[in-house]
Amino acid sequence: MKELIYLMNGRTPEKSTSFKNRMAKLQTQRFCWRDYVVSLRLAPPAWAGTRRLTDYVHMLGSQTGEIWIAPELDPYFPGWRQPLPDPELAAHLLSEQPFREILVVLLGKSPEHRNDWWQECFLEGCFADLNGLYLVGAQEEETSDFFDWLYEQSGLPACFLKRLPDTDGRKTVVVDLCREGRPPVREIAAGSIYLDLTSDPEKRRILKEKRTDISYISVRNYLDTAFKARYNAI
Repeated sequence: MKELIYLMNGRTPEKSTSFKNRMAKLQTQRFCWRDYVVSLRLAPPAWAGTRRLTDYVHMLGSQTGEIWIAPELDPYFPGWRQPLPDPELAAHLLSEQPFREILVVLLGKSPEHRNDWWQECFLEGCFADLNGLYLVGAQEEETSDFFDWLYEQSGLPACFLKRLPDTDGRKTVVVDLCREGRPPVREIAAGSIYLDLTSDPEKRRILKEKRTDISYISVRNYLDTAFKARYNAI
């Protein structure tokens, strides 16, 4: 099973003393969730804002390559980039949303977002019942034979565009894989679901402020809700 590492604040010990806080150690809880082994790392509240916490995170990141950081820890890690979810997790999160028949995928320029394997695994898990598929930022000549296969399977042609298409937002979900720049605030159709796979706090702030007519969801916030509910139930 794949491992998913998530760092969040642990509970404040009851009747804690300054000595106990100084001796606090990071704890780990492990449990199975879907197809993952979740390693929930619980940072002592006394570590907040300290070098001990930042050193630990950078050490862990260098060892594992991927670690998710809970929203309450964002102030201590300015500029931190949450991992890109694997395609199965992204497809699952999309399936958790109200069904929309038009799928728009915003592609970034960095290699991790232009990975043919990632795109194909993701789309293979969510193309059923779609009536529209748009890939924004991709060139048709760059694509693989996968889209020919997809068309043979479903009759669904993939459209390759430079900017967001004009769609009915009530039927549209936008999946954002683009790390670079600001979200296309003005181009998103009213009523759309906006699934941010980059989990960028600045995107969330901008869209919550300027586009109250769309539904914003990020992978990190989804995981945060699921894992904290599990932690609080223990």
